[in-house]
Amino acid sequence: MRSLSIFSFLAVILFLPNILIGQEGFLYEDDIYDANIKSVKFHIADLPTSMPIISLNSQSQLILTFDDMMGGDRYFAYKVIHCDQKWNPSTISELDYLDGFNDEELQNGYYSQGTRVNYSNYELAIPNEDTRLRISGNYLLVVYNDDTKDPILTRRFIVSENLVKVIPQFGKPVDVLLLKSHQDVSFKIEHRNYDIRRPLQNVKATIIQNGRWDNTISDVTPKFNTPGIIHFDRTQKLAFESFKEFRSFDIRSSRGINTSIHSMDLYEDRIDVLLQLDKTRASQIQFAESLFGNSRRDINGEFIIQSLDAYDSFTQSEYMNVFFNLQPKYEHPDADVYIFGKLTDWKLKDDFLLEYDSEREVYRRGVLLKQGYYDYIYLLVDRRSGEVTNAFEGNWYETENDYYIIIYHRGIGDRYDRVIGLRSFNSLTR
Repeated sequence: MRSLSIFSFLAVILFLPNILIGQEGFLYEDDIYDANIKSVKFHIADLPTSMPIISLNSQSQLILTFDDMMGGDRYFAYKVIHCDQKWNPSTISELDYLDGFNDEELQNGYYSQGTRVNYSNYELAIPNEDTRLRISGNYLLVVYNDDTKDPILTRRFIVSENLVKVIPQFGKPVDVLLLKSHQDVSFKIEHRNYDIRRPLQNVKATIIQNGRWDNTISDVTPKFNTPGIIHFDRTQKLAFESFKEFRSFDIRSSRGINTSIHSMDLYEDRIDVLLQLDKTRASQIQFAESLFGNSRRDINGEFIIQSLDAYDSFTQSEYMNVFFNLQPKYEHPDADVYIFGKLTDWKLKDDFLLEYDSEREVYRRGVLLKQGYYDYIYLLVDRRSGEVTNAFEGNWYETENDYYIIIYHRGIGDRYDRVIGLRSFNSLTR
């Protein structure tokens, strides 16, 4: 066997997930439905912090890995579903978008080796010999228990055609009140070799910051077009909160502590890690932080599974009880504090809700995490209004962020949304 610009709306979405679960029992977004499933990673092969985006008919593969904390043998299967630009299932059949078969079993699973906590590690590559993709667009990967048919996780991914050229125009927000707190993204599309009829009606764009789907600006229509060029400009309010550089910690080794760790206690059946005390930094001007002791930046909210103590990070990495500690300027009795990042699927999850310790005057939470390097921030949620804010972090317009621009086209008579172009860029490199 082997989400923050529209805070109040997001709060409703994030706290009432059952409303969104359809008859299939899963969401058309990134989520986990089985509490035993942990350390889910889905990315381009050999690029562990990348978004799951590949080009149609390329040699690239997406790699899904995850752990089942039940250990032993559980049989999982998967399927892929083509979606429209708004992440609703497309009306086309499987034969239209799939060359191969759905509902195939995951073949690559392995037991953990020599770890204090036992688990089984699984891996899946998309596309593969059984599952090949015919067309571009949005896709949802669903992994489910082959015995019960219950979903265990879902992951979004995108297949793109390089038919148009996307030219980003990174600049300052039009609203002067946002100059120090937001980053503006405008762009244009060159399509001289690709015919687009009625571009103002048939072309739409989605802009993603740091691989997050919770604060995505989507369903963006062009402002105007000239011969061979479609323009999306700054008057369309395409501005993102810039945030600050992510907080980070490094638990890749159990043989010593680093500057992100206060203490580490090794027991026969567990490892306890106490992180350094975090403090509010909303009023601080912050620049790109160091990553591994040099001048590298953070990894924009992502995490990397890696053990410096083992030969195989996927089956020999330890799970550690990681204790977060946040010291606020004062208690927030009418609000909840959450750990937030890719490690939470960019969602507010109960497993990452901190509790206030009145004796120490800190918010605390212990989370079981696999050895690796992790980025995160803290979010504050008002219990009465549901408003979500980054009150402990703040914003600074010079923060380094990654952006992705995805261009969709549904021509006259087309039955699905094609992804005809995609561009990624960084706020510092422009």
